[in-house]
Amino acid sequence: LPGGGREGGGVFTLNSVYSLAFEAPAGVMPSDFDAAEVRGGPLRWLANNAAKYAPADGGGEVWTALSTGAFGKAHKVPQEQLAGTEAEAEVTAKLLRAVEAAVGLEPEALKPLRTRLQLWGAALPLCRWDDPYVWDAEHRIGIAGDWCAASAEHAATVEGAFLSGEALANHLAATPAQPAGLSLGADGGRFVPIEGAFGGAPGQPSWVQPAEAGGGRGGGRGGGGRGGGGGGGKRYFAQRLFVHNLPYEWGEARLVDEIEACAGRRSVSAAQVLTSADGLSRGMAKVRMETAEAASEAVRSLDGKTLGGRALRVSLEERRDGGGG
Repeated sequence: LPGGGREGGGVFTLNSVYSLAFEAPAGVMPSDFDAAEVRGGPLRWLANNAAKYAPADGGGEVWTALSTGAFGKAHKVPQEQLAGTEAEAEVTAKLLRAVEAAVGLEPEALKPLRTRLQLWGAALPLCRWDDPYVWDAEHRIGIAGDWCAASAEHAATVEGAFLSGEALANHLAATPAQPAGLSLGADGGRFVPIEGAFGGAPGQPSWVQPAEAGGGRGGGRGGGGRGGGGGGGKRYFAQRLFVHNLPYEWGEARLVDEIEACAGRRSVSAAQVLTSADGLSRGMAKVRMETAEAASEAVRSLDGKTLGGRALRVSLEERRDGGGG
């Protein structure tokens, strides 16, 4: 579909998230834990379902772990072919190891009584339609949801879904014969990338221009909102890194440790080591930082640094047309 020559276009994208429910033997997991966002590694959210409803006498505790979008994308398989596969066993094991690391357990200490893994192939929106709702007056069909948002503030949130539904209801009460939100192009709507990881608040896209990106040495913010700046030159995600020449034996945890040693504790939002079809590292990784300043510091400190006998190449990730999630 045409994009109307502006940022965004006619393509709606969603991320993929793994949901793992597991029953842990009583007393193994922390007793004072309700729920928390987890940063770094494949895990994004961990919740103790038994914190609200006490477990039955003699039973275990049921927990829910949600992966990052990057992890879900890297391990995505057909949803209807997940049960009983090697992929199910592999993903379950990786998420359990991540749970152990998050709560301070020794590796392999968590031996769940049972598990249930699901792949949410269409989880949170990675872009928003920049009208608060859609109404086809001819066929009397309306659309509302968390991905319909005229501003980035409430996109991909529960509040956004409510406000979208309320706006559609008000339209139907006032002008039901008038269509809304259907046009695509320069004079209509479009899908705009949402710059925000699962578990964090969405915000406006933030780009930097080539002079600011310049190998990352400078790293200030460019214009926000709808892409910032102009001139048709290359632009870069202000909070995303692309790493080349990564030691092949390194995983996400080792990479996160190295980055946070220079950019600050909890400065990494998500990291993904890229692998080939055989599961081996390609020596490259994508990293999302919590702030543009942390991303700039990581590039400044690590670009050209020799680790594991290889000179790292670290730069801000280039924003390519049509991409945003």
